[in-house]
Amino acid sequence: MTYQSFTNKTILIVGANGYIGSKLVHTLKDTDCIVYRQTRTIANLQTHINSTASIIDIECNLIDIKEKIDLSNVDVIFWLSWQTSIYVAESDPVNDFKNNIIPLITILEEIKNINKIIDIAFASSATVFGITDNLPVNDSFTENPITVYDLHKSIAEKYLKYYADKDCIRYFSLRLANVFGDGNLPKNNDRGILNKMILKAINHGEVTIYGDGNYTRDYIHIDDVVEAFLQGMSNIDSIANKNYLISSGVPITIKDAFSIIANTVKKMTMTNVLIQYVDEPSTLHKIEKRNFVGDSSLFSQQTGWKPKISFEEGIMQNIQKSIKSEE
Repeated sequence: MTYQSFTNKTILIVGANGYIGSKLVHTLKDTDCIVYRQTRTIANLQTHINSTASIIDIECNLIDIKEKIDLSNVDVIFWLSWQTSIYVAESDPVNDFKNNIIPLITILEEIKNINKIIDIAFASSATVFGITDNLPVNDSFTENPITVYDLHKSIAEKYLKYYADKDCIRYFSLRLANVFGDGNLPKNNDRGILNKMILKAINHGEVTIYGDGNYTRDYIHIDDVVEAFLQGMSNIDSIANKNYLISSGVPITIKDAFSIIANTVKKMTMTNVLIQYVDEPSTLHKIEKRNFVGDSSLFSQQTGWKPKISFEEGIMQNIQKSIKSEE
């Protein structure tokens, strides 16, 4: 698909080698635009260069964001880079702030110093709402972060609003539910759980569930998430300077999600998959014990976006690709 609103635009993707960023780069392959791929944050002081010339057709430039960037040539920024583990953030809040917030402020200050408004899309998290008594959660709910990770996401959104109020940028923030699907998954142990269970089911014939597995989740497919970012940026005139919840709107318990994985692997490989229930680790953060389902109707009404890939379809696609990669 070609995204006409990005034709002749120069796009900076911060976190281009990450889970969402790599998918976004690939999705833009048929669009006549220039993409700058920034693959590390300023605080890390180095760029991990990994050519994608073999998989995309667009002009693709690698930059080191610690060096001064000529932002006057940039039209759009997708800010997708973040330290993704809540446990790493809890263990070192100062370093987490340095790695996540400082790079964003630095770029916003650079933008302030040029005579041009740049549009920014920011990847936030639905967990900024904390633990809620009522479901589904929608955009009218008050944020209540209970982790350092979510606190910093919320702070980033407030910085974006601050610079938008100064007419330096336009932005929108997508507060993502549990994203799943194939791609460059995070290395942290507390991310990409479904994909890890798929591989465990294929390679070891088992999946593991903490506790009774009755916590409810809302899983949104990575392709639908990328489409939300693109639709949002294409409609930024009507959604600018607001935060939006992005979810499937379909609740599913962890137990049922893992059972679908086990049963689908069994059907596709003709081997039994054992479901094991184990005690919850004592270190499990209380944000992991929440129940959540989201309502993205406001974003859908304003952009025309709707999730298209069901949980079952997404899991089947993942298993097919995982089996193929293991051959």
